[in-house]
Amino acid sequence: MLMGDHKLENAARSMRDDFEMAYVIMKYGTQKDMQGFYMHGLRVPEVIHQWEEGTPLPPPENYVAEVSVFKEHLHDRMAGLARNEWMMKTIWQFNKRSREFRDLELENPDTAGGVIVRSRQLLTALFDYDKHRVAKILDECLQVKNKYIYEIMSKILSKTPEKHPEEV
Repeated sequence: MLMGDHKLENAARSMRDDFEMAYVIMKYGTQKDMQGFYMHGLRVPEVIHQWEEGTPLPPPENYVAEVSVFKEHLHDRMAGLARNEWMMKTIWQFNKRSREFRDLELENPDTAGGVIVRSRQLLTALFDYDKHRVAKILDECLQVKNKYIYEIMSKILSKTPEKHPEEV
């Protein structure tokens, strides 16, 4: 295995672990207190409301940042239902570590539409207080992320400058 392959494997494994833990926390929160979920103070991005499958997405610069930040706040709300300080801190750390991944996922024409659709489906399930549907959608999200994790992590690593031993 080449050194770059090893680095990619480790980065992908670490990100996969982060997503798995975050999704476990969000599922736990929604299972524990689904009725406590609220949207007050959150603005759903227009692209989630209005974009229709099969039509072109707007240019990424028109929605990526907004959707990415919205998803972070949604993660916070779902995890907050657990009323567990450690889980909240873990979600905050996850949001920070996965931000670039989310942005690239939304910029990628192969993944962006699915992210938008699943975000809309997740919101609908949350509004309907449907615990089982929320869990199913989170599982689907995780499966799709795992499918593209190497491709997206490779892009992240290619943007990260190599550190020379004297810089470490």
